[in-house]
Amino acid sequence: MADDGESLSPASTIGPRSAAETVLFTFVPVAGSISYEIFSANITNPGQFIKLFSPFELIVANGLWFNSHLGVGLYIFSRKHIATASVPYRVLYSALGSVIFNFGSVLLWATGKAVLPPHPPTRVAFGALSGLVFLSLGYSYFRFVDALCLRCLPFNGRVVDTVEEEVD
Repeated sequence: MADDGESLSPASTIGPRSAAETVLFTFVPVAGSISYEIFSANITNPGQFIKLFSPFELIVANGLWFNSHLGVGLYIFSRKHIATASVPYRVLYSALGSVIFNFGSVLLWATGKAVLPPHPPTRVAFGALSGLVFLSLGYSYFRFVDALCLRCLPFNGRVVDTVEEEVD
């Protein structure tokens, strides 16, 4: 790991992490996954969520939603398979992955709420269980992709900006 304080460099994904990196790339994603699960209850059973958090339900829901995006995004950002991309591309790839994951989940939960019987415990269980399945599959997928990554170190000693540049 570089001693120059550049925690976002590709080298930061190799070797031991600093305390700040541990917080950013381990604890924030865990908090994001917890927020993601709680947010599923808001989508599948908004009435109970309103009862619990009124008059601040919108603030709580948006906070959970934001934290879920942040957690997923930081998790993706820290993965080895994108360590050779430049920081702007890592941010873009992470943001895209986070948006696809979170909005896809909300779409599934909203559809499930529409087709499931109007029984709140069933809907909340559907949201929580499908959320756990998605989180587990996402975790498994990124571990699989990282294991396939043969060039997780900087490409020829430098950071690449695009896939096309890597091919040249």
